[in-house]
Amino acid sequence: MLLDVLIPATAQPYMIKRLGVEDGISSNYVVGITQDQQGCMWIATEDGLNKFDGNHFTVYTKHTSGLTSNELNTVLADPNENIIWIATQRNGLCAFNCDQETFTSYIAEKSQLQTNDITDLSYASDGGIWITHYHVGIEHYNPRTKKFTAYRNDEIQGLPIPNWTSCEDRTGHLYIGHAFNGLSILSLKDKTVKNYIPDPKDPNSLPGQEVRAICIDKNDNVWIGTNAGLALFNPTTEKFTVFKHNPNDDNSLLSNSIYDIKQMKDGKIWICTNMGGVSILDLQHNAFISAEEIDFQNIKATNDNYGLSSPNARCAYQDCYGNIWIGNYRGGIDFISHTQPMFNILPYTIETAKGLSYKQVWGMWATDNQVWLGSEDELGLFINGKKIKTYDLYSHELVYNTHINTIYEDRQKRLWLGTYKNGILLYKPDKQEIVHISSSLFNNLDVRCFYEDQNGKMWIGTETGIYSCTNEVLVKEEEIQKQLPDIMVHSLLRDKEGKLWVGTFGKGISIFDVNNKLLWNFVIENGFCSNAVNHMIKDSEEQIWVATREGLAVFKNTSQPNRYKIFKEKEGLENSHIRAICEDLEKRIWISSNDGISCLDPKQNLFYNYNHHDGVPMGDFMNGSTCMTHNGIIYFGSQNGACFFNPKELSSIRQVSPVKITQFCKYNKKTESKDAEISIPFKKGVVHLPYNQNSFRITFNVLDYTQSPQVEFTYMLEGLENRWYDTQGENQVIFFVIYLQVNITSK
Repeated sequence: MLLDVLIPATAQPYMIKRLGVEDGISSNYVVGITQDQQGCMWIATEDGLNKFDGNHFTVYTKHTSGLTSNELNTVLADPNENIIWIATQRNGLCAFNCDQETFTSYIAEKSQLQTNDITDLSYASDGGIWITHYHVGIEHYNPRTKKFTAYRNDEIQGLPIPNWTSCEDRTGHLYIGHAFNGLSILSLKDKTVKNYIPDPKDPNSLPGQEVRAICIDKNDNVWIGTNAGLALFNPTTEKFTVFKHNPNDDNSLLSNSIYDIKQMKDGKIWICTNMGGVSILDLQHNAFISAEEIDFQNIKATNDNYGLSSPNARCAYQDCYGNIWIGNYRGGIDFISHTQPMFNILPYTIETAKGLSYKQVWGMWATDNQVWLGSEDELGLFINGKKIKTYDLYSHELVYNTHINTIYEDRQKRLWLGTYKNGILLYKPDKQEIVHISSSLFNNLDVRCFYEDQNGKMWIGTETGIYSCTNEVLVKEEEIQKQLPDIMVHSLLRDKEGKLWVGTFGKGISIFDVNNKLLWNFVIENGFCSNAVNHMIKDSEEQIWVATREGLAVFKNTSQPNRYKIFKEKEGLENSHIRAICEDLEKRIWISSNDGISCLDPKQNLFYNYNHHDGVPMGDFMNGSTCMTHNGIIYFGSQNGACFFNPKELSSIRQVSPVKITQFCKYNKKTESKDAEISIPFKKGVVHLPYNQNSFRITFNVLDYTQSPQVEFTYMLEGLENRWYDTQGENQVIFFVIYLQVNITSK
């Protein structure tokens, strides 16, 4: 057996969503996760069993169901039937039949079960189930004969106890992890045992005496998780390759205390550790290197969307859709989607009374892979999605409660920072310093935009008119100012003919010739869509795009600016209050609006609209707040952080998983009271009710949790009406006194 591993390249962080008691789960102490044949998730906790249908948790306890105990150790889906097996800590084994919605319990005193303390459940090669007991030994359950076969420590010579876990390989051997006595390998053929314990003198021995996790991967590698590190066991040489945490290496194993090991569909090994988080080992590449040189991709417990809810990861599970679920001890569930969100938010946060919140972002600029963000009282720098540094604005003689409205990089690679009522700051990267372009007359300027001419002259748009700056000397453009119909300037640029375009807050667009003479003014009164301009850009084909409060305008031929086109809702926009505009590398136009983000594909002349269901942050975007990195990642600033995405990864066609009926309940009374509900098992989508039981509730959902928050439902009473009804955001429908046979189908 060989260790085939390549040091992985820097991996993109996983976006993680948390589910806890506030979402309906019975306890944040999660110890086991599995999935039934329908697609519902089952979560074992130390205070009850939970079924999750993608929208709602159904809680089963010893007081409300046939569950024998609330204190559970793990769950396992039956490989053949739609049954969930539940291991309790002290009250035996339970089986929940998902089709019949009934519990069956196996108690030692009333069944063949040897003892009631069950620490683990795993699959047997013959389709049965291995039941690991803390005391006594191991049992095998045969679902065909319904019989238990015991492998007791007092009957098998050399088999120690107590036990934590067991796992069968494909050669007739059962690996057993002990609480104090290392690892044992039981031959199922002749019931002989080999035991492995740590040897301080042998670096190739088992690293720890406590074994809580065993995983046999697709290549028959045997991974052992102990209290003193991870080990790869070679059955031929009987040697262990040991991986340990190195406090001086951020890419080493997060912790030596391991509770679970799982191989995911892509071949990666996920290791759940105590007081560390999750470490991931990539086995897709081939290179033969020492254990000390292995790099793990680590997910730690952090207070943002890129980290776990707790450092105490107890279990990992990949569902049939490819999503990964992490069960945390004290932290609930962490969910990692099989498709990372189309839209993400930079981890630029602030601590509030309600916890961490994303900072409001006004100004933005991208240089190579660096993204600069203008926020309240500071300038932030991000590289590859990670915050590198922040610059405090208070040290530059600014008044408090200011923010950076706009950021612009000049040809000297300096950053111009336009502040709210505090004038202009200039960041000089060669000196790593920020200076205040001071002027006794202009220190309180509310700066909204910058534009640099070919000759290096910087034009500045403010709430009190147009200014310019040359050699760090600020002057007011009096000649232009006198002709402006409105002095609140929000956007500036020059077209290919050299004309100066001025976008204002209250009087539309004014266009000046190269001699600063006013040529045109486009306002509502002469047919333009809006008097309020939020942003303007010049695209790669020299067209001018204008974001207004009443639509998106494009001037395709700037030599004839009186010819333009307007896009509003009737042209396909979700919302016509346009905040900012950005052109991607494929010459598509992206805009932020009051209802999300939209893309105009000029080849098809179609808009694709995205909102909070797609991961776009809720809350308004900021005027003119956008940028794009050299590799095409687009950013938009909003009230809830900096939203970013890769246009190449966005598909206009999104496949939706099938809709499943998750529950059917009848009412004994004409009320919606939960107490009056009776759940009716259903199979093959058909439920038969007598005529006088004609009030009922149907619950449905898309069980892929990646999609379930994004899906909206409609329904039809087929055979009664030929009409679709919107559920208004609900995933259930309640009917009262309806006379028909119920045939449930999803379309």
